[in-house]
Amino acid sequence: MRQRVGDVVVATVTIVALVGGAVIAVLVFGQGRRAPDIVAVPAATSPPPGGASAAHGGASATPTPSSSASPSPSSSAGSSTSSGRSSTSPTDSPSVCVARHQQTNLSVVTFNIHSARAQNGSVHLGEIARALAVWHPDVVLLQEVDRGRLWTGRIDMPSLLGARLRMNPTFGDNVRRSATNQYGTAILSRYPILNSRNVLLPAPPGTQQRGLLHATIDVNGILVSVYGTHLENTSRVARLKQIRAIAPILAADPRPEIFGGDLNATPTSRVVVGARSVVRDTWTSVGTGAGWTHPAQNPRMRIDYLFYRSGSGVSVDPLHAQVLPPVVSDHRAVGANYRLAAGHGNVCLPVLTRVTRR
Repeated sequence: MRQRVGDVVVATVTIVALVGGAVIAVLVFGQGRRAPDIVAVPAATSPPPGGASAAHGGASATPTPSSSASPSPSSSAGSSTSSGRSSTSPTDSPSVCVARHQQTNLSVVTFNIHSARAQNGSVHLGEIARALAVWHPDVVLLQEVDRGRLWTGRIDMPSLLGARLRMNPTFGDNVRRSATNQYGTAILSRYPILNSRNVLLPAPPGTQQRGLLHATIDVNGILVSVYGTHLENTSRVARLKQIRAIAPILAADPRPEIFGGDLNATPTSRVVVGARSVVRDTWTSVGTGAGWTHPAQNPRMRIDYLFYRSGSGVSVDPLHAQVLPPVVSDHRAVGANYRLAAGHGNVCLPVLTRVTRR
């Protein structure tokens, strides 16, 4: 019996010794291994401005500029510890701020359609619709547009063209002989028309009533003011009064603008010079050649225009302009492409991190 008790005691002591030895080994050898380090990944290997390297061997967080914006870091890549390892925390992690930019193209056509009447008096609105479909503009400024007039078959031209082209129409009735007999200008847009308004212009005695049609359109989130007009053809005095009424309206609008139409005036006239005091002539910027638009079959003068103006943090830059082939009317259409670019503040993102094992 005494022998059994002795054996149990020896076995117990042996087990305790083994367990204790294992614990000591873990403690001793565990101190010789490092825990994984979390190291901030620098956005670029180039040194910070001035050529100085980061303190204590820390990496610079200055990113490589992109083609659309030049991001700027908001902090360094992290402070250095006594062991020489870079450490970060949720409150001091580096971030990079990049300017947000929105950019889109806009194609515009201005066209005096002459009520879609050919020289023999026949109406060819379908031919005009087919031409516009081929040109495929985003916005169309139309002059000499009929709605419900007897001599053009009582057609509602803005609505019919809008339906054919799947565009949103708005109409400015400058001459209204009755509720169903109207004549004026129109704007068609592939983008939503948020609102529109037609402002009547000065009409001296013996001249026809003219107007300035304004539509605000939403071009992929960028609000653009589009203005279309048709100035008096029989009186230079009337045209001058009309452009002097238009200029302050354009100048007071803070949004980016497209302005165009049949001005019945040549590029060196006081009318066009007055327009250029507020907006820029697209043809002068990017057009090639004389840009003659009238008469359609043998053009000898430029009286149809597209102008542009930047505004509200949105730049408008013309890319291309051309006089389009003749279609029905006694005028040729003018088409242009523009680039709209808007900035919407900065987006700041943290610099990504990675885990390195040693």
